[in-house]
Amino acid sequence: MPLPNLLAAMMARTRQFPEVMQLTQGRITSGRIRTYSENDPSGWRMPTYGLVYTLAAGPNFRPDRSPIRAQNVQVEAYGADLRLADELYRTLYSNFFPYAANAASGFIAANCAVISLMEMGTPIQMYDGDTDWPRVIVTLHARYSEVPTNIQFASADLSATSGV
Repeated sequence: MPLPNLLAAMMARTRQFPEVMQLTQGRITSGRIRTYSENDPSGWRMPTYGLVYTLAAGPNFRPDRSPIRAQNVQVEAYGADLRLADELYRTLYSNFFPYAANAASGFIAANCAVISLMEMGTPIQMYDGDTDWPRVIVTLHARYSEVPTNIQFASADLSATSGV
């Protein structure tokens, strides 16, 4: 049985956040950005907002033989300038890490049960090396079940309900 797709889960969960979707206009991808060119007319143009998720190397802790995996995910938030890129990241952060006492950072999306998310460091503002587009980069540490779930979407907070 293949492992659940963590990047697909992160993108699916992000698409559930109305504020983020309004800013990005759906420009959420994994791997790398597609820039506009004559060969790729559907690529991204700047200035705009966009999010890119990438798997990153990092620490992994596997206690005993439990079916829990850990994976680092790099998040790149793009904006027309560094201030707007930071605004997008802060909007995304407040949705993934809600301030409510009974809300958790865990979720289920795309048949992947994410148990927890943690920030691995402070966000850094910089310009992309290939495009010179302003971006904010941060690495999140995700713990998730390596057993796929049959639930499509759910939240892990105390007042959550879910359906199959």
